[in-house]
Amino acid sequence: MKEVGAPRFCQALKKESDGKKKEHIYVCMQCDQKYVRKRKVNTVKYVCGKCKGKLKKM
Repeated sequence: MKEVGAPRFCQALKKESDGKKKEHIYVCMQCDQKYVRKRKVNTVKYVCGKCKGKLKKM
């Protein structure tokens, strides 16, 4: 380590994706309720919790 000047303890490398969080935004077709999710939602299977309307991905 002395020969190459390497530190004894290293810091973790930053990933390019740090700070960029992907959001999935869905809107109800009937009542315009917005839903922000981290994961994708199956719009065929799930409906709006407020009015039971269909969801559309924005």
